[in-house]
Formats: sequence, structure tokens, C-alpha cells
Amino acid sequence: MNAINWKSEIVRLAMIKQSIANLDKKKALLWALPNLAACEDDLLAAERAVARRLPAGYREFLRFANGWRGFCVLTDLFGTKDLIEGKGAEARSRPDVVEFCKDNGLEQSGCLVVGDSPNDLNLFAMFSEWPETVVWICGEEVDRYNTFAEFFIAMIAYNEQVAARLANQAN
Repeated sequence: MNAINWKSEIVRLAMIKQSIANLDKKKALLWALPNLAACEDDLLAAERAVARRLPAGYREFLRFANGWRGFCVLTDLFGTKDLIEGKGAEARSRPDVVEFCKDNGLEQSGCLVVGDSPNDLNLFAMFSEWPETVVWICGEEVDRYNTFAEFFIAMIAYNEQVAARLANQAN
């Protein structure tokens, strides 16, 4: 899956997230719209901050939505400001990330954290050796996606499952 209509998929996820917010009677889950699109200057500043070119799929997504709080339940998807501020740099040193790098022959310094949670162990990372692959780590590898678009579509499906579980609990 290479081609993705970012506008329609972002809207689709926003609608699912709105359903989750409506069903979440305890208001335990974060609901937020994605940030507005990044401009080229933002993207270049983020690339300077992380000392590498952003992976193409992630970079393309940022041109439509410059990050998203609560993207997947309580896990944020980073925008350029998060990268510039160094969010995720500390997470590269987490034991599960270090072990993942070691087990897969990856350089820890090549890990670019593109999403993290302040509330749990969920983390989304991309690696310089696998430039388009996104890995979901939560204590250990949860899943691996060949492209950022594939990752995004999978997260839509995951959010749909959350909405379905909440709907079932409400009945």
C-alpha cells in the first residue's frame, strides 16, 4: 500500500475518534483533532533537529497533519514541534527499544521515535536501516508495518476495534 488519500483517511480516523469520545462515558480516553499541516520550513527544522531526512511516508503525512494527540488511544503521533523539542529522544534508551535494536541488528542512534505515550509503554519508531518501516513497541514488538501509510491504516482499524468494544459495553 503506497498510495493513500491522506485527507480522507485523516477525516475517517477523526470520525472514529469522535465515536470513541461519544462512547467513552468515563472520559478516560483522549480525543483531539490532528494538528494543522506542517509547512516545508517546519519539516526542514524537524529534520535538522533529528539530524536526518524524515522518512518519505511520515513526511508526507506531516504535510496533512502535523502530529496528533491521542492518535491511538493514549499514544500521541509526533509532529514537527515534538521532534524539534526532542520528544522521543529519551524513549530511544528504553530497555525494550534497546533490546529490539540489538535483536534486529539496528543502530539505536538510528531510531526515530514518531509516537509515544506519557501514560503507558506504547511507542512507534522508525529506523534508519529500515527507512519506511514503522515498528510498534510496548515492552516488546507488537507489530511491524512496511510503510507509514500501512501503519496509519492499521491504526484506523485498531481505533475501530476500540470503538466497537466501547459500543458493546454500552449495550
